[in-house]
Amino acid sequence: AVDYSSVVSRDSILKTRCGRTAITESFLQRQILKLEKQIRVLFGKKYYASQVFVTFETEKGQRMALQGITDAQFEIKRQRRLRDGSENSDVIEAVTFQGEVLEADEPPEPSAVLWRQIGVSQKTRLVQYSLTTFLTTLAVLVVAIVVMYLERNKDEYWVGLPAVFVSVMNTVVPAFCKIISSYESHDADGDYQVSLYSKITFVRWFNTAILFTVITPFDKTIDSQEGLLKNVFAVFLAEMVTAPALKMLDITSHFKKHFLAPRCKTQTEMNLHFRGTFYFLAERYTDMTKIFFLTCWYAVIFPVGYFWGAVSLGVYYWTDKFCVMRTWAAASALGTQLSKLSRQFFAINVLALAVLSSYWWSGFPYDSLCPCSNSNNQDREECDLRNITPDNTTIDFSAWADREPVFNLTLVNPKYSLYNSTVNITDLHFYCNQDLLRQYSFPAIPVFYGGEEWMTDDQYYLSTVFGWTSVAFLIGLLWLMFGNDIMGKFFAQFKNTYDPFATKDQYIDFSCVPEIFGYVPQYVHKQFQYPLLACDTDSIDTNLIPWECDSSGFDYWNLIYDVDGWQGQTRTRSHKTPTTDTIPNSTPVFSVIKHYPPAWFNREDDEADGGTRS
Repeated sequence: AVDYSSVVSRDSILKTRCGRTAITESFLQRQILKLEKQIRVLFGKKYYASQVFVTFETEKGQRMALQGITDAQFEIKRQRRLRDGSENSDVIEAVTFQGEVLEADEPPEPSAVLWRQIGVSQKTRLVQYSLTTFLTTLAVLVVAIVVMYLERNKDEYWVGLPAVFVSVMNTVVPAFCKIISSYESHDADGDYQVSLYSKITFVRWFNTAILFTVITPFDKTIDSQEGLLKNVFAVFLAEMVTAPALKMLDITSHFKKHFLAPRCKTQTEMNLHFRGTFYFLAERYTDMTKIFFLTCWYAVIFPVGYFWGAVSLGVYYWTDKFCVMRTWAAASALGTQLSKLSRQFFAINVLALAVLSSYWWSGFPYDSLCPCSNSNNQDREECDLRNITPDNTTIDFSAWADREPVFNLTLVNPKYSLYNSTVNITDLHFYCNQDLLRQYSFPAIPVFYGGEEWMTDDQYYLSTVFGWTSVAFLIGLLWLMFGNDIMGKFFAQFKNTYDPFATKDQYIDFSCVPEIFGYVPQYVHKQFQYPLLACDTDSIDTNLIPWECDSSGFDYWNLIYDVDGWQGQTRTRSHKTPTTDTIPNSTPVFSVIKHYPPAWFNREDDEADGGTRS
C-alpha cells in the first residue's frame, strides 16, 4: 500500500551525510513497515479538534463574527455573575458548540502558527517553561562564577579577559536558550519568540551590566585603574567588536556552503546547505536593548557610554543589515507580540536610568568615609578626639574645648619624650555606609538613610530629585505594563470591550491580495527543503499554501499519503484508489481544511483556465 521508492528517497535525507548512506535501503524499508503498523494503530484512536481557524473574505465579516461571539460571551458571564435565571437563548446559542462555550480571538499570521504544538495543555506548558527558566538561570550563575574568578585573577591572565568572556557568553548562552526553548510548546512562533526574548534579555542584561556592579567592591566603583569604570569601558569595546565579528564570520553557514555542499551527491542535500543561517527577531531585539541597558545603567558614572552606545548600535545596524540581506535565511512573519514586549523593555531601560542614577549620585565619593568637618557630623561621638586616644598615650585636650579647625595637642608617652603634634580637624573621618544599592534601599532618597553625613549640598539635591523621579517612573512603568489589562478587566464586568471599529476597514477582500495565505496545517523541519503538509489540499486553491514547491508537486511533501487507511482518504499519492481498508469507527486523523471562494473568484479563475476549473 506504500510507494516505498518515493518514501525512501525522501526519508533517507535524514540518514545521509554528503552522499554517504548511513544505513542500507532494505533496513530502512523494514523500519518503515514497522512504523506503518504503529501509525495504523494510531489511526484507530479518536482525535478531537483543539482549535479552528477561520479566514473571512472581508474584514467586515470577521468583525461581525467577533462582535457576535464576544457579545454572547459577555451575556453568559453576566448571567453567571448576577445569577440571573433569565436566558437569552439566541445570544447564547451563537457561542456554544456541543454544549461548550466557544472562545474567539484574532489568530497570528499563517506562517507563524506552530501546528504541531497546538492542543498541548497549559499544565504541560507551565512545567516546560519553568524547567527552561531554571536552566537559563543556572547558566547565568555559571557565567557569573567564571567572571568572578577571572576578575579576581585578571593580573595573571589579561585585564580585558572578563569583558571579552562576557561578550562571548552573550552569544553562547543565547544559543543554549534557543536549544532548551525549542522543547517548549507554543501555539505560534510569536509566543515562542516572546519566551526566547525574555530569557535572552535576562541573560544579556545581567551579564553585560548587572554582573560587574555585583562583583566590584564599592570603593573601586570610580577607580580608573582597577575599578568598575575600566570594566564598563572594556565591555563596550568587546560588545562593539566581538558580537558583530561572530555574526559576520558566520562560521557554521560558511562551513556548510563551502565544505559540505560541494561534497553532496544530490541537489536536494546541497540546497539544504545553502538555506542560510536561521535567525530570530527576538535575539536581534536583545542585541539592541542590551547596549541601551548598559548605557542607562552606568549613565551617571560613565557618561561617555552614550557615545560608545551610539557607535555600538551603528555597528549592529550595518552588520545586521548585511546579514539579513546577504547571508541569513528568511524569517517567518510574526504578529505584534514582540514589538509590544519590546516597548515594555525599553521602558524598563528608562526606569533603570532613573533608579541607578539616584544610587550612583548618592554614593559619591565612594570611600565609605564621612568627614567630621561636615556640620552635621561635628557632634557625633566618632568625631570627638577624646574617644580616639592611642594606647599608652595621653593627650592634652586643652585646645579641644573651642573646637578650632587647627590646634596643637601635647601627647605624652611614658616610653618616649614629650612631643607636640598639629592636628587638623578637617582630616578626621569616620566609617559610614554610602552604598545604598547593596543595602537594597529604595527609593534612594538621602533623607531616609542619613545621606547628609557624607553628601554635599548639590549632591544631596540631585540624589533627592533622582530618587523621587525613580518612584514616578516605577509607577508609570507598572501602569504601562498592567494598566490597560486592569482597566480592561474592570470595564469587561459592565460591557463588551471588543470594538469592531478600533481600526479602519480597508475594504480589500481576501481573494484580491495574492500575498495573503491561508491557514494550511504543516510541519517545518530543518532537514527537509520544504514544509510537510498535514491535510488534504485537493479542495483548496494551492495558492493558499504559503510556499512554492519544486516540480515534484505538493503531494510529494504531504504526510497524509505516507500511510494509507486513514478516515476520509479518497486517493493515494499517485492518484490511485487506495487499496488499504480504512480503520472502522475512526475520526479524522489529519486536519480538515475547506475553501469557499466567492463567486466572482470562481468566474475569473474559470476564464483564466479557458472555461474549466482546475
